[in-house]
Amino acid sequence: MIQSPVAIKVTCKQCGGESSVVVESEDLRRWKAGALVQNAFPYLKPAERELLISGFCDSCFESMFGDEEED
Repeated sequence: MIQSPVAIKVTCKQCGGESSVVVESEDLRRWKAGALVQNAFPYLKPAERELLISGFCDSCFESMFGDEEED
């Protein structure tokens, strides 16, 4: 199957900033069908995958959760 790039536009839930993440169409289909984001888009940076999952840009995600210590 021939893949074509698709731009997913996401508006951050915190700051309202807009971002675009470019993925392959078949990978997007697999993710929407239930594939884990890291398996569907292994080529994306972790911050880009988090944006798709949570709707928070990297800056806002870090300001909300970046200083939490792990047990």
